[in-house]
Amino acid sequence: MKMNRRPPAAAPRVAELFRLLHQRNRTPGARRRIDAEIQRRFRRTRAVLVLDMAGFSVSVQRHGIIHHLGLICHMRRRVRQQVNATGGWSLKFEVDNALAVFRTVPAALRAALAINRSFADDNQSAAEENRIHASMGIGYGPVLLACDDVFGDEVNLASKLGEDIAKSDEVLLTASAHRRVGTRAGQFESLDISISGIHLGAFRLKA
Repeated sequence: MKMNRRPPAAAPRVAELFRLLHQRNRTPGARRRIDAEIQRRFRRTRAVLVLDMAGFSVSVQRHGIIHHLGLICHMRRRVRQQVNATGGWSLKFEVDNALAVFRTVPAALRAALAINRSFADDNQSAAEENRIHASMGIGYGPVLLACDDVFGDEVNLASKLGEDIAKSDEVLLTASAHRRVGTRAGQFESLDISISGIHLGAFRLKA
């Protein structure tokens, strides 16, 4: 896990959140007070970007884990560069996934487009086995934000879009995030997605 140079202002570490949750579990009578403290210290409204590298299993089988870890290392560097450049915070990397937060959806969208452009530029001169492609999901809403992790419904939805639904090089937005894109709203097409019987409204950035 690699932290951004500029962690979210005044956000404590996730260990502090879980300390409060442990205290909440042990003292049921204090739950209302502890919940209020958690809300005060961690609740923010943010855009969340979740990125997933394409072709993990195939790449490992064909070229070995060391080769693919090298690609992951390069992916993380590119993501960190573009997230920093657009004013976001790279909260964490887990294997071939990346998680970043932004104050606005347009900033998250600019980062997503810049990330895809940087991959495309690198891929032009790279051998096929060294090319990197990714899928991304963006959500927006209230979250519990620490300086090293983030939790919330829109985090879960962005993860579902980025890791399970988006195809290679695609950027998908939750309905909440799409309402915040402003003048770029017309650049998206609506998707009708159902997962385990639950309807999930989403929007795909047009090619």
